[in-house]
Amino acid sequence: NRATEQQLRFTNPTDREIVLQISLVAPAGVKLGAVPEKIKIPAKSDAQLHFAAAATDSFATGSAGFLLQLGLPDGSNGTFGIPAVLSRGAKEPDFELSGKNRYHRLIPDAPGHEKYYYQGPDDLSAKIFLGRTRDSAVIEAIVRDDIHEQKQIARDLWKGDSLQIQLALPGKERIWQFGCARSEAGNPMLFAWISPFDEAKTKQSLAKFKLTTSRDEATKTTKYRLVMPFSALGTSGAELDRGVRFNLIVNDSDFGAREGFLFVAPGLGVGDFAAPLLPAATFQRKM
Repeated sequence: NRATEQQLRFTNPTDREIVLQISLVAPAGVKLGAVPEKIKIPAKSDAQLHFAAAATDSFATGSAGFLLQLGLPDGSNGTFGIPAVLSRGAKEPDFELSGKNRYHRLIPDAPGHEKYYYQGPDDLSAKIFLGRTRDSAVIEAIVRDDIHEQKQIARDLWKGDSLQIQLALPGKERIWQFGCARSEAGNPMLFAWISPFDEAKTKQSLAKFKLTTSRDEATKTTKYRLVMPFSALGTSGAELDRGVRFNLIVNDSDFGAREGFLFVAPGLGVGDFAAPLLPAATFQRKM
């Protein structure tokens, strides 16, 4: 609930001063401090808009961003979306997935299907952590799953217990959509179905990713740690600091069938992909 100062920079390339009318609306669960009603930008110069914002207990990482409306001297105006990202402490997950409101069941209701129905957090739940090293982005997942089942080839790993991830990077026309898993033999599995690159460069990039996994049968916990060098992802630490669009699902397979999955946001697993609707996320935590 601590307020932090936000800054927006505006550039005026013209030969005369511009005065912008400012209207800023915060996403649900965010309190705004005082926001100027107008800002003056000198000719061929920059100006910054400063305002304070604080998240309340009801704010969620996947909340919509700020809505900024700018009024120009000629009477026209434009509206822009600014992602809102909730910062987390070192031990807090960026996303905690659990419960029927975060679960999509794929098995229809029918006599004999009861063993496939979602039974709650002990059946499937997950904590997702996003962070970085000096030169890499890192995704860690701690998944509680009563039965670990992964017998697929890499391309079809989504049919077994696995993670599927979407990353929409700034300035890239195509997204990353890839999956990672732990085979029943204990081998890490990694495959990309979509990337910003051609097939050859995608393989080169994946070869630079490092996936480590572990399984503890006593606690029914599977852990994943995926390290992705910025150069292999096609991004930079500065871009990740500004925020990317992120989505993830945790697939669950029991008794030879993909039962369903937990999700961060709709649009992966089922539904249509729409990058602007995905949660904004940053990779600022040191891991």
